[in-house]
Order: sequence, then C-alpha cells, then structure tokens
Amino acid sequence: MTITLYGTTELIMVQQRFPQLPDGFWMNLANRTVTSDREEILFERLDIDNRRLAPFVAPNVQGRVMRAQGFSARSFRPAYVKPKHIVDPTKAISRMFGEPLLGGMTMAQRFDAHVANNMRLERESIERRWDWMAARAVIDGSVTVSGDDYPTVTVDFLRDPSLAIQLSGTARWSQTATASPLEDLEAVSDSSFNLGLAPITDLVFGTTAWKNFLKNSEVLFLLNKFYGGSTSEFQRTVLTPPSNFQKMGVISGTSGSFNLWRYRNWYSDTLPDGNLVRKEYLDPTVVVGYGSAVDMIRAYGAIMDVDADFIAEATIFPKMWREEDPSVVYTMSQSAPLMVPTNPNNTFKITTE
Repeated sequence: MTITLYGTTELIMVQQRFPQLPDGFWMNLANRTVTSDREEILFERLDIDNRRLAPFVAPNVQGRVMRAQGFSARSFRPAYVKPKHIVDPTKAISRMFGEPLLGGMTMAQRFDAHVANNMRLERESIERRWDWMAARAVIDGSVTVSGDDYPTVTVDFLRDPSLAIQLSGTARWSQTATASPLEDLEAVSDSSFNLGLAPITDLVFGTTAWKNFLKNSEVLFLLNKFYGGSTSEFQRTVLTPPSNFQKMGVISGTSGSFNLWRYRNWYSDTLPDGNLVRKEYLDPTVVVGYGSAVDMIRAYGAIMDVDADFIAEATIFPKMWREEDPSVVYTMSQSAPLMVPTNPNNTFKITTE
C-alpha cells in the first residue's frame, strides 16, 4: 500500500465538505471574518456616542469646528488551538467501525477514511472552541484564555459593569410572589440602549431562568389575548424535540419585540488529572440579552508554520506529516482565534438566582 500525504489545500477541501457539527449558536452573532498576516490581532473601539446636535451660529459668521470621534486600539496575540491525531499503520489493517465483518475496504481506503475522520474531529473541536469564545464574549463581556504553556490572560471588551446584574433576596426569579422579571428586563434593556445606542432584540434563557420566568403571573398575563397592546406568543412548555437551543416565541407589542430563546449546551473540559468534566456554556440561572449591533467579528491571527512558507493567513491551517521512528503519520489543524464584539454594550447579563 502506498500512503499518500495530502497537502494543506486537499485537507482544507476535506474539512469544507463536512457539515458544521457544533451548533454554533453564539457564533451566529459573528457576521464578519477577519484574518491577519501578523500574530497579533488588532481591535479598535470607536466613540459611538455621536448624537451631538449641530451648533447654532449667526448666518454671517464661520461654522464651528466639532470635535472628531475618538477611538482606542488594542492588540492581543491569541493562543493557538492545535488538535492533533496519529494515523499509525494498524489503522489501515483493522476493520473500521461500521465496515462489513469480513471487510469491504482496501487498506488505502481505510487510511484515507481515518485521515478524513481526523479532519472532522479537529475541525469540530476548533469550531466548538470558537463558539465557546463567542459565548464568553457575549455572556461575560470578556474572554479568559488559559492553557498549557500559555499564561492566563483575560481579554476585557470593556462592557459597562452596570450591564451585568446579580439579583438577590426577594428579587430572585424563584421568588415568584415578589420577583419582577419584566421590570428587570426593561431596566437593563434601557441601560443597554443608553450605553450601546442600539436596542436589545433577543433574550437567551438558561433552563432554570426560563422555568422561573414562566411562573411569574405578569409574564403569563402577556398571553392574555384581551390584554391591549400585546401580541406576545410564546410556548409555556418545551414542545419541540430537545436540542441545544430552541426559539420559544416572542414578547411583542406595537413598537417592537423580544425573541425568546431557551438554551442548554455543554462541552467537555479536561481536568489536571486527565479526566473529563461536563461544563455548561450558559449558567442555567442566567438570562442574556443582545442586539444586532453587537457586531461580533471572527478575528484570526496568522499561523506561523514553515509548511505555509512561514506565515498562513487563515481561519484553520491543517497539515499532515510522516514520522519515521515510530512509523506513523500525524494530522494537525491550527487556528489562532479571538471573537471580538465591537459594541459589547449591546449585550447584558442577569443572574437570576
């Protein structure tokens, strides 16, 4: 059997044939992709409070010079994500999972199938990391990057601290007799509009926050068709098949609406002892609000690799190579991501318990 070592171009084409396996809920908010030819990612923040009135002057005097908009720029050298796999000679000999008992594939076909599966696993884990970074940027307003041989660094996108609220006492949503979820959402949405100059359009509920939200009598009263000014329509139970996220309906009126989402998804994190632990993307007690003006960017630093003529400007750079002793083939995919919300004040977070 002759082993074919595929180049980056072929491996990228293999990866592009796979469907996007992680759900990508948070990545859907990132509608632009920017790659860099440098290791550092440069991101800027514009002074968007530009609702100044044009000044009055007499007709026969010169116009007044108005102060230009300011901006600040910061740079960050992102950590790499580099999932890597081995394809050893035995992989091509043994029957693969799902193959007929007596075998139906040649060794070359099995080898290629293992390479393709590696590409799937590597891209899936990288896209899941992208989604995790996007989730942290929207939920927390910051991303903490930490890993082996990489110092812990928190990238703070400077969301106003008033947009992260912790309820306590009788204001907690589990206290149905005294809690006021609609007032809480109205107050923080108004604050977000004042700071981010754009409306909140979507509310994402953790499972516990959603259950307690529905127990509130003022919330349920919105479903009363005889209540003037409201055309709200949302499900009181989860009628659709369980999935990572579900659109439950809308709170709406003559002036606008909130889209309501129920979200639950998890990922596996590795403990220091090597064991895996399940962690939630979104705390079940949290509700997050965002609008279209959050304008998140998928930013990627350059990959430094001699196989890319030293610098690869790409979202993912896959490669494979041969080791002679022991005789194996390695596959690896590299990415240097950072998800950047250009208007973090178009988001908020309420911890309801």
